[in-house]
Amino acid sequence: MNFFKELGEGKPELFTATVREAMSGAVFNGDVIQLGRGSDEGQIHGARLGHSRLSRVRFLPKALVRTLQNEDFANFTVPICSSESWTVGGAQLEDKSVFFNFTASETEVIASNRLSICGRVPLQRFLEEVQLFSGRDASDLYGPTVIVNMPSDCHATLVRTLKCILNLTDGQSTQSELEGRLTRTMAIIFAMSVNSGSANKATWSQKEGLVSKAREYYASGLSNKPSVADLCRATEVSAPTLISAFRDVTGETPARFFALQRLASVHDKLVQASKPKPMVKQVALAHGFTDLGRFGSLYKSVYGVLPSEQTKCFAPI
Repeated sequence: MNFFKELGEGKPELFTATVREAMSGAVFNGDVIQLGRGSDEGQIHGARLGHSRLSRVRFLPKALVRTLQNEDFANFTVPICSSESWTVGGAQLEDKSVFFNFTASETEVIASNRLSICGRVPLQRFLEEVQLFSGRDASDLYGPTVIVNMPSDCHATLVRTLKCILNLTDGQSTQSELEGRLTRTMAIIFAMSVNSGSANKATWSQKEGLVSKAREYYASGLSNKPSVADLCRATEVSAPTLISAFRDVTGETPARFFALQRLASVHDKLVQASKPKPMVKQVALAHGFTDLGRFGSLYKSVYGVLPSEQTKCFAPI
């Protein structure tokens, strides 16, 4: 499905999609694991500006959203709602933070009531602009992930500026003009933070590393629906250590986290399938849910409807 609306040659291409639709590869490549209870609602409104992109994201339930990144770009996330805690790439965002991802292959965000502006700009042009505004050699100014802490007034100005750029994507300005403005805006923010010492390279703690290793083992399929004991052997730690790491990083135990991950896959199958809709039982069993009664209860506790009701529902996700 093509979500992009072309406004004319050289003009921005606009898109509007649900979060899950966008993550299916139509706009981004990634996935969503819903961790908290609530209606699976969410919208992404944005524009493609040449090679750059700028989007406003709204997603209500607590969730882990993983987005694959192209390492030729400087990717950024600007939280708008600061009342909830955000964890990006395993690092905690403080109030009024901006997260940059330069060379990491993916970005993972865990947040509740997610309201943010995110995007990407060409990395080489971004670094040239940073060097221009900072007066420093840009080659050693960035790491895979960097968190910039900003004063409240500067953060508010950045949000207004990014919203203004989005509002200008109505066909009056060209892609090139808006891409240049976006790149310059983010470069100025980064250059100012480097010179003031407010930019910090994000480093993964041992707990984030354990969770990542366990998830890699789970995804490898070396063990069908691995137990906590299997995960402990793979990560070479005790069960209490692994459970503590998962609770601190994701807010869930390993067993519940992976159950929610499989549940998210079932949810995607049910809401994205074309007619005829798949049999719920077949989809559940294919994703390791053998107790259909418990599966139905878990599904309703997370998504608010029974899986059989989901197949009949065509409401936005």
